[in-house]
Amino acid sequence: MPSIIFKITMIIFWVSTLISPFALVAQETQLKPVKKDTLILQVDGLSCPYCAYGLEKKLESIEGVNKSDIRLNGGIVKLEINRDADLDSLFLKLKIDEAGFTLRKFIEDRKKAHKEKTDKAK
Repeated sequence: MPSIIFKITMIIFWVSTLISPFALVAQETQLKPVKKDTLILQVDGLSCPYCAYGLEKKLESIEGVNKSDIRLNGGIVKLEINRDADLDSLFLKLKIDEAGFTLRKFIEDRKKAHKEKTDKAK
């Protein structure tokens, strides 16, 4: 009888030992919500879905860019980025130029919009 209790205790110990690291990883990922912002750009040269796909892959390879949505009509590029991402207009212009397109303008600039909101609050 003691051998059965010992075996059950050992099984419970080893199962809990194997599962606990996975539980800690799951908790850590849940505790860090990512705040996101959106940038909207106008890009010239987007004439076909293949062009849009190439630009999408280039932009999504940038650290801090989570998702891009490209509309061929009007050349509108919507970027979902982390709020703490260190992206500026010159860097984005360079990456868009590298992909073979021209950044025409920022339709919505998160830093300018944030500054305007804080100025209005004062």
